[in-house]
Amino acid sequence: MIKLGICTAPDNAALVREAGFDYIECGLWTLEAMSEEEYAAAREAIERSPIRAEVFNIMIPASVPVVGPKVSNIDIRRYLDRAIPRAASMGCQVIVFGSGGSRRVPENYPMDDAYDDIISYLRIAGDRCAKHGISIAIEPLNSAECNILNSVAEATWIARRSGHSSVKVLVDNYHAHKDNLSLHEVRAAGCLMAHTHVSHPNRDFPRPGDGYDYSEFFKALNDIGYKGRMSVEARYEDFEADLANAYQVLSPLRQRA
Repeated sequence: MIKLGICTAPDNAALVREAGFDYIECGLWTLEAMSEEEYAAAREAIERSPIRAEVFNIMIPASVPVVGPKVSNIDIRRYLDRAIPRAASMGCQVIVFGSGGSRRVPENYPMDDAYDDIISYLRIAGDRCAKHGISIAIEPLNSAECNILNSVAEATWIARRSGHSSVKVLVDNYHAHKDNLSLHEVRAAGCLMAHTHVSHPNRDFPRPGDGYDYSEFFKALNDIGYKGRMSVEARYEDFEADLANAYQVLSPLRQRA
């Protein structure tokens, strides 16, 4: 059965659990930027809660580019060597590599070189994640947000080219919808599918009667036997009410998936 989670801050873990969800997904770059005191407080909040931060997103900030002439492997390693152990201490099992600002290809920079840069980064990050039993999930972002890795097929190709067992793939129905991609493209990833994001196509929380057929997303995942996690990544108006609405929509579908 697919586990359901919410993209939110550690302070909201108790509310998320009360609504029925299984875990939270936090920002890795935010965790890395915390002082030791702030990190200790965030970790304590998770340790007090009945759920863990099983997933972290925004793997690396735009200030640490992984593509282009300004790439510094020293900076990349320094950032990862601080961020990944912190995430592991909070129960992390998957880190999402979206990070559109970091991986954006500079103007006139060769795409072949950009792919090579990303592969090099994934191998560096993969080695560090493997030490903690963490998988990296490459997130395809829509073409308005980033100019590389825009489809599940492209992300799957890069994951395989990396040759690293910790490097896998994510699908987000919002990004697929923005670029008019079929959700059945997830078949290209197969066993490499490590994580998923869900929202209404306008990036709101799922709500009963909101006009979107979420069952198609679950069917596509069921076709490849996916039994991992699905995080709601969305804007909210009333957090507690939106949690309840999302759970009402998604929980019956994950029971059938």
